[in-house]
Amino acid sequence: MAVTLWIEDGRNTPLVNSGGRPHALIAAFAERHVALTLDMAEALAELEGADAPAEVRLWGAGFRLAGEAVGQARTLGATRFWQASVPSFMTTVAEPLLRKAMQRCGAVALPGQTPLGASPTGNWQTSYRAQLDALLLDMDGMGQGFWAEAALRLYGSALHTVQARRTGPTHFEPEPLLVRLLFENEPILPEAARLSRRLKRVRNKSQRKRSGARPKEGGVTGLRSSTSLEDLNDALMSELVLPPPMLADRILHEGLLVRHRPPYRQPRRDVLMITLADRREARDRDAAAIIKAAWADAALRLQILLAQIGLEKSDLVWSEIGKAGHSAAVLRVETQDFPSGLDPLLMEGAVRRMRLFRSDLMPGLVDTLSFVQGDVPDAEEPAAIVWSGMAKAALRQIAMTGHREPRSSLHATQAPRPMDYARRIALVTFPSSGPLADQARGDAASVRSNLSAALRTTLEGDFDIIGFIPPEGAMSRGAVFSLAGSLIPSGSVDLAIDDDLPAGEAVGRLVGAMSAEIISAVLEAINAR
Repeated sequence: MAVTLWIEDGRNTPLVNSGGRPHALIAAFAERHVALTLDMAEALAELEGADAPAEVRLWGAGFRLAGEAVGQARTLGATRFWQASVPSFMTTVAEPLLRKAMQRCGAVALPGQTPLGASPTGNWQTSYRAQLDALLLDMDGMGQGFWAEAALRLYGSALHTVQARRTGPTHFEPEPLLVRLLFENEPILPEAARLSRRLKRVRNKSQRKRSGARPKEGGVTGLRSSTSLEDLNDALMSELVLPPPMLADRILHEGLLVRHRPPYRQPRRDVLMITLADRREARDRDAAAIIKAAWADAALRLQILLAQIGLEKSDLVWSEIGKAGHSAAVLRVETQDFPSGLDPLLMEGAVRRMRLFRSDLMPGLVDTLSFVQGDVPDAEEPAAIVWSGMAKAALRQIAMTGHREPRSSLHATQAPRPMDYARRIALVTFPSSGPLADQARGDAASVRSNLSAALRTTLEGDFDIIGFIPPEGAMSRGAVFSLAGSLIPSGSVDLAIDDDLPAGEAVGRLVGAMSAEIISAVLEAINAR
């Protein structure tokens, strides 16, 4: 008499004890109405205990294709780290592949205690395996977008499993559209952006390294007494009318009254770019994903550009508020090593995908469930409070992942603050409709002024602000994105989805043009001061 045991793990059922783990997998997939042959199940069981999942027969190809989609063909699944992603692999990769193979095969048989209907005619197992082998041969069967999303899911699952040992269980759910915009769509930068690379070194650095007497860089803040000959040029005229013997006595003993010119404060950091995006409205989801993909591409290229012009102490931050709360991602310049001769504006294809996947942005930037501590404002809260909350979330993320001074420094326990940066830029996405959107389209300067006032306390001073205004309504051909700000050459620019191009190329050119505008604005902020 058969006894059925309800056990969540499923490893102690009579079926498993009699047939081992492969038969347990066959039963588990059958409960999901997915057929699994014995050979497929045995290979899947081998995957669970493999130190390098990518080297396992049959299913290892899934890891290799996922890695190829994000420029990590030889890395993804090649170490023991990826073993933690095998449970996710079964539902993220194996099950969709099997369902696709079943659809192509036409008829398969599921195991059960009672036969229901006639079994498929012929050797369906051979046809089923052939269809699965074809899907695992290259990325064409499932599409590059599927494999890129699978790579992010596997990476997020493995990373969260490792982190859960310290912080408790967490969950990872990527945003499919954003993943495809980042890894399947190829941004096409305008030719003008590729040719007009303004890689000037910052003026204040060269001025502060000149030799000779200490330069009098600061303004006059008062008077002080000095016995230093270097301050003689700043002595008051009333001091210099004294007879030479009295003047020498004053210099040696009492000191002369001189103008006090403290040097300019040397910033500890270089560039801070903070992007604030309100993504609570479902109608703006597609447009917001395009803006986020453009920002990620621009940040990836700026990371290399800023390092090449000597601004390694820079941070690029994305901060948003969604249904799950505040979330933020930080891309630091000084943590990366860049190959010599790499031109960031010409970076494309597998190289771009590889650098993006391996950057500090992944996998958190695409995670819809990640959040930073902080109160989620109500839907009726004023925009100023919402912006301020996103700015605070960005600063908390910088404090968690940002640079800290060496222990010998006076700032050994301090995380970077906005006032520590020499140049600060804020990119803000406005809603596509409503009073604020209408005001931004009619008088963007006043909206930026109000925004600057709202953020001045949180961000400790003024920022150069660029506003993104997404198109109204659903995304379609001809939809126009607007960028406005003092760092935009003409004050504002409209970028549209080209009607005459194929959909993929049109979106690629839009993302590339938006990325180029962000890069140009940051370089303008650097070069204009």
